[in-house]
Amino acid sequence: MGLTNIATTTARTGNVPQEWEAKTMVWAYKEMWASRLIGTVIREVRDLQKNAGDVVTSTIVAPLVGTGKTDSQQRGDGGEALVTFSDKITLHANKHECGYDSEITQQRTKLDLRDLSKEGLGGWAAQTLDDKFLYCASGLASPDGVSFAAQAPSTNRKYYGGQAADGTLSGDRGDDNSITTADKMGPEVLSVIKRRAEIASAQSYSKIRPIMWNGKKLYLCIMHNYQLRDFRATTSFKNKAYYVDAKVWKNPLTNGAEFIWDGVICYSWEKILLKAATESFESGDAVNTGVTVARALFMGADAIGLAWGKQKMRWSEYLYPHGDGWSAGVEMVQGYKKYQYNNEDYGVYLLDTAAAADS
Repeated sequence: MGLTNIATTTARTGNVPQEWEAKTMVWAYKEMWASRLIGTVIREVRDLQKNAGDVVTSTIVAPLVGTGKTDSQQRGDGGEALVTFSDKITLHANKHECGYDSEITQQRTKLDLRDLSKEGLGGWAAQTLDDKFLYCASGLASPDGVSFAAQAPSTNRKYYGGQAADGTLSGDRGDDNSITTADKMGPEVLSVIKRRAEIASAQSYSKIRPIMWNGKKLYLCIMHNYQLRDFRATTSFKNKAYYVDAKVWKNPLTNGAEFIWDGVICYSWEKILLKAATESFESGDAVNTGVTVARALFMGADAIGLAWGKQKMRWSEYLYPHGDGWSAGVEMVQGYKKYQYNNEDYGVYLLDTAAAADS
């Protein structure tokens, strides 16, 4: 049976769409795993003039490195050049709807249905935003096949390998095909990645900018549950030499974290991408026989851009003719982008390790 816009069939009072747009977006952010990263790892950009298909330009300022002037030295010569870089983020629409295919009665009012739909559609929106964040940060094309193309890790922002439980490092094996079942996640390899993030000139790539909090330089690492298991099984973790309980630091970024190791806030997330034998993250680099590889995300500040168009969420309702059904739908116009500076990923370092399933 055809759908008719509820606005033409039922009298409406107040700002019904605006009210439920706001409520559903709040619910989505509450359910969204990556929402804790907005404002630090994820830079949120809003352009009220843009629609689906449009491009939003996001600009980041590079740190000033000059010494400045002192005492009687005069300013006025222009000083140090302000260095900025911009990335373009293309907006696309993601939309979904849900319905109640029965007569609306006093027991099932539109208000009740709106509240239930808020939870259903808000949960869908959270999952959509999480999946797009994950695929974008991992360098893969968007799961919807439209929103963004694959953006493989840049030359100096990837590590293939791991360590043994006693801390012996495999070294960077150069590709996923060379990773063995012994190359597991652990504290020593995580500290290698942190040092690479902190040191720029030796390997001719820029630093990954840390997240600053109360004078502390912090990074974060999101790993698969299997990688977390291997991390916890290492000798160093059991000795807890560089371990800090995440609950000790009253920081929104530590909410839900497993622990802090060597200044890296560590999370586990079951959605972290896995590739089994013959599968690949990048074309031509298939995982070897008998190995499963997980792609952990080591991240700093402003790693990912999330741009929004005119509205974060648009709510619409429809009433079936004769009142024998009702549906609500939402639409989000947004886009994700992994930032780059001088052809290097700005804030993401990919760490691929073996991650076998539990036996």
